[in-house]
Amino acid sequence: MKPSELAQLWIDDYLDLLNMAIRMEDEAWQSELLETMRNMPSHIDETVKTYYVQQLRQRFESIHFEMQRLYLRIQQSQNLQEELSLKKLIWDLKMQRMRIAKQLKAV
Repeated sequence: MKPSELAQLWIDDYLDLLNMAIRMEDEAWQSELLETMRNMPSHIDETVKTYYVQQLRQRFESIHFEMQRLYLRIQQSQNLQEELSLKKLIWDLKMQRMRIAKQLKAV
C-alpha cells in the first residue's frame, strides 16, 4: 500500500470517528479527535512507518521460512546438482534477508 493510500485511510477513519462522536454528542471525544487531526502529519508519518516496518518483518519471516524449507530439501536430496542449486537459492535469500535487516535497523 502506498503512503498516500495509508494517509487517506487514516483521514477516512478519523472522519468516521468524528462523525460518530458528533452523533453521540460527546464533546470531549470530538475535541480529542480534532486535536489528533490537527497533528495529522506526524500521526500519518507514524502510521506509514509502522506499516513499512510490518511489511519488512513479514518479508523477513517469509524468507526465513523459505530458507528452512530449502535446508530440509538439501538434507533429503541425493542429487549433488540439486543441492548446489538449492544452496544458491539459500544464498540469494540470505542476501535478501540481510538487506531487509539493514532496512529495519535504519527505521
